[in-house]
Amino acid sequence: MTHNHPLSDRPSNQKFGWVFAALCTGIGIFMQWKSGHTFSLGWFALAILFGVSAAFAPRVLQPLNELWFQVGVFLGRFVSPVVLGLIFFLLITPIAVCMRLAGRDALRMKKRKVSTYWLDREPSGPAPDSYKQQF
Repeated sequence: MTHNHPLSDRPSNQKFGWVFAALCTGIGIFMQWKSGHTFSLGWFALAILFGVSAAFAPRVLQPLNELWFQVGVFLGRFVSPVVLGLIFFLLITPIAVCMRLAGRDALRMKKRKVSTYWLDREPSGPAPDSYKQQF
């Protein structure tokens, strides 16, 4: 199944540039704080490049914005089913197995030989007159 994402769904090139400028700045600050490497200056230079591009020439960022959007679409197609599968098999399935081993039938699915499957309600519910002229 393929999805065509119209260009209007993508963030503007200017927003993309500002977000990546902030991201590169954050990475540079973290690297400088953690290890003090001069390599963090490269991240600051990249942040300045993104910021200047976002402010004065946002169209330059169009190919990078498009590439980043396609990476997000790919990750969305791949990661979502994997995460949901992991949640199901690592969380829901063990709970269901434990409940069955404990003999709990929360949905009352076991076949019982009874004359009716109706359950008596306690308390019995609202008075029948309350159903007349509801509005």
